[in-house]
Amino acid sequence: MWVYTAQMPRDQSKHHYGGISAGMQMMGPNTVVRTRKGKFDTDGAQWKQGFKEGKHIFEIVYPFEMRGDKCTVGVGTEDAPVFEKGKVSLVGNNAFSWGIDLRTRRSLHNKSMVKNYPSTQKYLPDKFYMYLDVDSGTLMFASDFTFYGASHDNIKPGKALYPMVCSRMTGCTITMVYRGQGDPSLLPNLALTPAGPPLQQPEPRREPPPMEYTTQEFPPPYMEAVGREETNMSKTTDGGPPPPPPTKMGNQEAAVSASPLPEKKDVDPIPEESTKVSMPEEGKEAASEDKTAE
Repeated sequence: MWVYTAQMPRDQSKHHYGGISAGMQMMGPNTVVRTRKGKFDTDGAQWKQGFKEGKHIFEIVYPFEMRGDKCTVGVGTEDAPVFEKGKVSLVGNNAFSWGIDLRTRRSLHNKSMVKNYPSTQKYLPDKFYMYLDVDSGTLMFASDFTFYGASHDNIKPGKALYPMVCSRMTGCTITMVYRGQGDPSLLPNLALTPAGPPLQQPEPRREPPPMEYTTQEFPPPYMEAVGREETNMSKTTDGGPPPPPPTKMGNQEAAVSASPLPEKKDVDPIPEESTKVSMPEEGKEAASEDKTAE
């Protein structure tokens, strides 16, 4: 399929949102947010670059929680309005636009339902792709794993077509990115390219397993463990009886207090004369001279 031959152009200055309603605000070149309060009006945004020929791919991120009702995407000419009062499917509500409603899952044009789309009646995921084949006038959609087919055929307005989005929910954020133009002439080369491994579809979300409560034996308190280790060490290293049980002062202090004091021995008293310091003769004479001089 030609979508696998898409190539990005060198000039991407016009591949972003262009015209937006007063209820929309651009958060970047490729993202718009509906800032209007209330759900009584419909606001939209239109791409800046129009296409009169070629095959083009767009990646759209439209979160499911932000779609609300009357959330449509598609294409339109420069005459297609980007705002209408009331609850309307803006893209596909007139003769200048063609679109699909992501909530009701219908393709629309000129205020009429074309058909149920997609045929499986499954909601499109948050991220999907829009294929615009201007040469054949075909508008198609797909996801990473599913191709939903064509929503509109024989779109020949005689004017350039612009991608469009709309919303009625305050705070709705819509992102659109241009992914390139397909070149069918590259299909023979693509057929010779070895294919890679198939993509694995994500598994459905499952609830986490219930938490199992188990009884766990915790170690004994620190002091009890220390006392137990000391007892075991004394039994292995010492052949004698185990030490006494711990007291408030501790084993070491208890052992010290229980040991007998050394006996006192009789010591001869120091004579009083030994305490007196004898002065030499020279010192005595010098002292008497000092007293005489005074």
